[in-house]
Amino acid sequence: EYELANRERVLLTTKVAPYATHGWPAFISLYQPAFESELDRLAKAEPTIDVMQGSTVTALAQDANGVEVTVEDGAGAASRVRGRWLIAADGGNSFVRGALGVPYEDLGFHQDWLVIDAKKTRGRAGLPPYRQFGDPDQPGMSLQMGPVHRRWSVMILPGESLDEVIEPKNFWRRLD
Repeated sequence: EYELANRERVLLTTKVAPYATHGWPAFISLYQPAFESELDRLAKAEPTIDVMQGSTVTALAQDANGVEVTVEDGAGAASRVRGRWLIAADGGNSFVRGALGVPYEDLGFHQDWLVIDAKKTRGRAGLPPYRQFGDPDQPGMSLQMGPVHRRWSVMILPGESLDEVIEPKNFWRRLD
């Protein structure tokens, strides 16, 4: 369920189908640290996977038989790794995307937001899985992330400093 609200008034509620017409879930959210921890555990348990944490990819070359990646460890020592596939899951500032020449268009949307991730210690009735706050005085959103985590994102308003935003009284005011 998705809600658009202004203060305590719900302006729009939309039921989100479990699966869209393409066969995939119409709404997916997860708590990334839990996902990464599970992925790390599973990868390290596979004898055919080498996990190289703390390393940086500095070059890659692809041919008909696979991909060779040059990796630099934290001490600056370089090594090469070869595989049939390279999964480019290296984030927003992707080296792989740039190395492959995959275009990225910056649409110029630059705003600061305060992101609050929390773990549920007790239930609170009435929180929808996703609520967007259409309040011009304080735009934001709240999102359920997996079974016990929730994220709130609120826009840092013009003229506010980061130090002011993270003061406990201001932090809790926003979370309220």
